[in-house]
Formats: sequence, C-alpha cells, structure tokens
Amino acid sequence: MSSLCENSGSNIPSVEELIPKKVRFRDKYEDVRSDMMIDLASSQLIYWKDKLVGHSVKVALNGQEEKEDFDILEGDIKKSFVNGMPSISFSNRIHQILIQGIDNTVILKLLGRNIGFSILQNKIYSLWKPSTPIHMMDIENGYFLVQFQNKLDCERALSEEIGETVGKVVKSDMNTDSRVRGCFARMAIYVNLEKPLVSKILINGRSQKVEYESLPTICFHCGRYGHVEGICTFRKPGPTVEKEID
Repeated sequence: MSSLCENSGSNIPSVEELIPKKVRFRDKYEDVRSDMMIDLASSQLIYWKDKLVGHSVKVALNGQEEKEDFDILEGDIKKSFVNGMPSISFSNRIHQILIQGIDNTVILKLLGRNIGFSILQNKIYSLWKPSTPIHMMDIENGYFLVQFQNKLDCERALSEEIGETVGKVVKSDMNTDSRVRGCFARMAIYVNLEKPLVSKILINGRSQKVEYESLPTICFHCGRYGHVEGICTFRKPGPTVEKEID
C-alpha cells in the first residue's frame, strides 16, 4: 500500500507546480491576444480611413499647407512716405495669394428689411442646396460672405441667380452641372407667356443671348410667343424717305 501510494502520489503534481504553469499559460495567451487586438485595431483604422476618406484628407491638408506657407520675395512689399504719411504697397503676387483665401466665395447684400443671421443661413441652404456645408460671415453695411467648400456648388448658385433674371429656375441641366457643355448654361425655367420674354441679359456689362428650346415660335422684337420676328404685327413701320427726282 505504501508503495502504491507513493507511486500514485508521485504522478500527482503539487499545487505549487500547477499555479506557475497556469499563470505562464495565461500570460502567453494575453500577450498574443493583446498583439492581435493592436494589429486588428490598426488594420481597421487604415481600412476605414481609406474606405471613407481616401486620399482627400491628405490632399486637402497638403493644399492648406501650400496656401499657408509662402515666402515674401524682394519687391513684394514697398514702403515709403507720401506727404509725411507712411505708405505701404503690395505686389500683384501678394494680392493673388490673398485672393486664394476667398476662393468660391459669394458676397450677398440684403435688400429691404434685415433678417437674422440664422434665418438667412437656413434660407440659403433651402435655395441653393449645397452638397457640403457652407461658411457664412456677416460684415458691415448688411453684406455677407458665403464661402462654399465645393466649387460646383458656387458655380451652380451663380448660374441659378443668372437664370432668375429670366424666370423662376426649376433645375439646372446635368450637362451644365458636370461642365460637359461649356458654351452655355442650360436650365429649366418657369416663364410667363403673357409677358414679353427676355432675349438678352447683361452679365458684367457683356451681352449674353437667351435661347428658349421648347418655345420655337418666339418674336424677340415684341417678346411674345406665337410668331417670329419676321411677321411681327407689333413692329412699328420705320420712317419713309421721299427722294426728289430731278
């Protein structure tokens, strides 16, 4: 019995032997698990960053750094005194750098009664429907600066304002939005056929012709629909000149 007990007891590990093995095993497991968690987190971060953002953040940051970092060259700044008053002037290069900070910015002027800042901002979002958030800042004398993050939003807003001089703009053509057709801006506009139609508009002092696709029979002499200019009955006859015959 004693030998049997001794043999059987020799095969049974002691408590001290079990505890270190158990601890060492869990330490190894935790190390592997922690490594897996770190690798998994880093891989997920890169994956979601590439999937959701891509390279746009890097490009935007690089663009900001390029705009912020510039050197003042010789001749960019000229200082002098004019009639005893200090004077400073900047070169065209400095002006161009300053202009870059207000790219895609529209200046608004409120006509009529003044409205609150938040109400005006909500109205702009409702009218122009920009694809990205805009930045608006109020300046003196009722003027506001509206800066778009997307250049296409800025161009669409300006195009629709031009279209409002002809009629109520419903939508812009996709070719105009994607700049496939650059010779003209194509829009769907509500017009009142009981009033003379607009045949030309002035944009920055330059005359631009207006064409109506769905209204082929328009007289641009009287601005009415239903006949062309060649057979317009509203045309006033010109003065007749009588020639003397010798």
